[in-house]
Amino acid sequence: MAEELNRETIGQAEDFQGVIDIIRMKARYFDAGSEKERIEEIPPEYADAAQAARDKLCDLVAEADDELMMKYLEGDEQLTQEELESLLDKAITQELFIPVFVGSTIIEQGIKAVMDDITTYFPSPRDHGKFVAGGQAVNIDESGRPAAFVFKTLSDPFVGRLSFLKVFSGVLEPGMELVNARTGKKERLGHLYVMMGKETVDVKSAKAGDIIVVPKLSETRTGDTLSQTGEIAIDPMPMPVPQYPVAIEAVNKNEEDKLGTFLARACENDPTMRIDRNEETH
Repeated sequence: MAEELNRETIGQAEDFQGVIDIIRMKARYFDAGSEKERIEEIPPEYADAAQAARDKLCDLVAEADDELMMKYLEGDEQLTQEELESLLDKAITQELFIPVFVGSTIIEQGIKAVMDDITTYFPSPRDHGKFVAGGQAVNIDESGRPAAFVFKTLSDPFVGRLSFLKVFSGVLEPGMELVNARTGKKERLGHLYVMMGKETVDVKSAKAGDIIVVPKLSETRTGDTLSQTGEIAIDPMPMPVPQYPVAIEAVNKNEEDKLGTFLARACENDPTMRIDRNEETH
């Protein structure tokens, strides 16, 4: 079972200053108003907790390599820094542990460190293995037929519907037509964007492994699969059943249509929502 390893924080709430990086065994300080971080030695009062977390991480990562695990259990040697870093992506792929990062997008602390560690230590999308679609296996492969899975939908007041796609096969380009496996209808990819916060950045193509945003797909919803012929259909993500009911009514009859439109858009953004209309109470 995967285990969670938290980085020890230096301070909390208003006194938060930084974190202990148990991979590099350094203290990483975040100065207010600066995107840069300071790397220093671990303060003595955090040394024992940091070493205990580091030892636990090494125990878990060693399980990713059978030969190294035997040597590790026999006590012949400890994991070197190079061995630890080289096995992190393999251990994450096998879900031997769950990486945890600390930061704040509001005050811009720790965000660059998260992105740097993802690109350095995390597994490639190809390491995910095969997706099962319609009983057949589909690899994450740039040379395959174009196909993508819609995992999120947003309604932007200026742009309209935005569909977030995970490309798992081939290369997508603006102007390409793909078939929705659920509806059997074609959808044209007008623009391809990459989200940078709330801003959209126009891109010319997206290959297998990429996450992109496509605006104004008319018939496509969260959980749909788009491909060249429509024969591929990734199983939709399981959604929790809503537990909290709320009654909503329009202030007058003229506002009922507006309320209905709003609720329909809300359901597109959040597939866990359910709408029922009571004909007696409206």
